[in-house]
Amino acid sequence: MKLFLRSLYVFIIIHSIVLFYFIANIISRPIRALTRITSRLHEEDFQSPLVNIKYPDEIGELNNSVIVLQSNLNESREKNKKLTSGLEEEISRRTSQLESAHKKLMEAQIHAKIVNFDFNFSTKTFYISDNFKTLVGVDTNTSLSFNEIIELIHEEDREEVRE
Repeated sequence: MKLFLRSLYVFIIIHSIVLFYFIANIISRPIRALTRITSRLHEEDFQSPLVNIKYPDEIGELNNSVIVLQSNLNESREKNKKLTSGLEEEISRRTSQLESAHKKLMEAQIHAKIVNFDFNFSTKTFYISDNFKTLVGVDTNTSLSFNEIIELIHEEDREEVRE
């Protein structure tokens, strides 16, 4: 009788373990599927078909949320493509226009004998146009210090420039 009971216990334990394994596998299958789906979304694979897990519990709700997330990501990606399409061409076109306008401005300054200069307070550097250097007889490749620039300005205007 003892041997029979022992055998029965072993049989019940083994069958319980096997039954637990199958139940755990059934329960975790949708979670593993959702894990694979979210991994594909993480890799920016927004086109892969999603498994529609039809469970009336939290797993089903999570699956529905992932489906909505994929849809929203696809919509956002398409909107982004529409917004950025042609942006590089537009930047190139506008840069070209700006360069052309700058060239015309520099030519106009030369013909009108107008100069421009600027002082950058954060870097404490002085910018003067090549036309200024040409008009005062300095080589355009020469770098001038602040004091050298002040010496090139008419005496009556120096104090105003210093301020």
